[in-house]
Amino acid sequence: MNYSLNEYEALAYKAARGCGLAWGLAEEAGKAVRTLSALGLESAPILLEALENPSKQSVLEVGAQLCDSPDELSQITFPKPVNTPGILLAFIALSTATSDQCYCCKWENFEAYIKNQELFAVSLEGFNVTTATSLSIGIAKTPKGQKQVALDRAIISDHHYAKLTALAFNTYAPSTEASRISGAGAGLNDND
Repeated sequence: MNYSLNEYEALAYKAARGCGLAWGLAEEAGKAVRTLSALGLESAPILLEALENPSKQSVLEVGAQLCDSPDELSQITFPKPVNTPGILLAFIALSTATSDQCYCCKWENFEAYIKNQELFAVSLEGFNVTTATSLSIGIAKTPKGQKQVALDRAIISDHHYAKLTALAFNTYAPSTEASRISGAGAGLNDND
């Protein structure tokens, strides 16, 4: 199925909150998957991996830090394995909105260039990997590879949508007789 980017961002935000992420990080998760979808990438599998199997160093936190200090993007090599590295692409893309820099991002079976919030792919095979052992980000003179088609809709499989929706339901309070008596919903008299 395909969904609007706004709808996908809101679902990702609720799913992240349902997993216990703080408001700010949940918002970052929503923005990240929206950006990845706009770049033409399927991000639901790696979002679910990041939410269901969080690591000590959250890629969402690292990405937000990179957006706060884009000068650090000039040359970064991660000494330790990075879980769900594909999410970092969103934050790199967001930081290119205010600069004219071209960034290269590489890990095993993956190489892409981002400039002016556009993605140029050399190899996308490793995009959805759960862990990258050698990830590097740096400035490139010009983008290489094939320009990806920008999308205005998010493509999400029914399976991934159902899993995200289930996580989002964790944010809802269950209805009770007491809540209905106090005026929630239609109350006890449902005569509409």
